[in-house]
Amino acid sequence: MSSKKSDQTLILDPVGSRYLAFMLLFLYGAAMLVTVHLPLPVWAVATLALFLIFNLHHAFNHHVLGRYPDSILQLTWDGDGEWRLLDGRGCLHEARLLPNSYVHPLLVILNFRYADGRRQTMLMMPDSLPRKLWKQLLVRLRMEDPD
Repeated sequence: MSSKKSDQTLILDPVGSRYLAFMLLFLYGAAMLVTVHLPLPVWAVATLALFLIFNLHHAFNHHVLGRYPDSILQLTWDGDGEWRLLDGRGCLHEARLLPNSYVHPLLVILNFRYADGRRQTMLMMPDSLPRKLWKQLLVRLRMEDPD
C-alpha cells in the first residue's frame, strides 16, 4: 500500500518502448552469435537458434508491441494502493504488486499477482510513458510500503 492514502490515482497508458525494442534485439542478437559458434551438431545449433527466434518474437510482441491477449495495455493505481490492469482482451483485472518488482530510473519491472493467482509482468523504460508520469511513477513506487 502507498504510504499516503491520499495519493492521486495514476493511470498509465504505456506505449511501445524503442529502448526496450533495441535492448531485446541487441541481447537476442548477441545470444544468436554465441549460439552459432557453439561446438555442437548442426541440428542442436539450429534448435537453439529457433528457440531464440521464437522467444524474441514472443518478448517483442508481448512487451514492446502489446499484441498478445495477456499483454497489459493500461495500469491504474489508485490512492489506496490498489492496481487494476487492462489486458489485450479488454478484461480488467484486480492485481497486487509483488515485492520482487524492480525499480530503476532506466527500467521498471512490475510483477503482479491477479486475484485468481496468475502472475503478470510489465516492463517499462523511460520512453514508455510521458516524462512527468514516468517520474511520478518512480517516486510513488519508491515510497510504497513493501508490506
